Amino acid sequence: MNIKPIALFICLSSVSTNALFASSGFSDSTRTQPKKEMKTLINTNFHLKSWGISVSPIAQFGQMGNQSGIAALFHINNQWGIGMSAMSSVRKGRDFSGINQPNQRFGGLHLEYTPKANALVHVSFPLTIGMIAQEKEPLYLVDPLPIDPLANPGPNRSQYNRDWFENYDKSFGIQPGINVEVNLFKYAKLFGGVNYRFAFGRNATENIQGIGGQFGFKFGVFNKAIKK
Repeated sequence: MNIKPIALFICLSSVSTNALFASSGFSDSTRTQPKKEMKTLINTNFHLKSWGISVSPIAQFGQMGNQSGIAALFHINNQWGIGMSAMSSVRKGRDFSGINQPNQRFGGLHLEYTPKANALVHVSFPLTIGMIAQEKEPLYLVDPLPIDPLANPGPNRSQYNRDWFENYDKSFGIQPGINVEVNLFKYAKLFGGVNYRFAFGRNATENIQGIGGQFGFKFGVFNKAIKK
């Protein structure tokens, strides 16, 4: 029996089969090579794994004078917080340089990043972006003639306009900071840190920006897992 035609047929069949698999995309090299995914600057594969809410009474002191306020945040994946905060002067007084400090208000969007919130002692990075309002000097309108108390007993020698839009100078403000937090128990944290308030705009002055220190408590529900 002549085996040469049989061997030639087997050889041609093997070559044609390999070529067919290669052209069809079923070769071993194609199957073992992993698929390359597009790399992007922003990760769009975000998944909400846990949530939380908190309310924080805050006390602040420094170049802007003594201030107090409150922040309310929604926490995402036990790392990110987004919400609102507001601060205002406790009372009129003098700052560290001895300059008389008028009333101030500052509030707006509040963001916060906490890398390791489950650690007993950890750090967080708050950022507030909003509006700074500083009280203007009062305007006194003096009557040109002495007032007869019998003819007009009312307090009309001076008029003080307390309207928000007319009696406060507005500026754009940004306040980044760093806090050290301590987990007191499951529903409360104690924090303290430093920050710096920047002011922008034509009404920005030195006494509405500068370094400050703050401390406060954070009460709420943290790291509540979302069940699938």
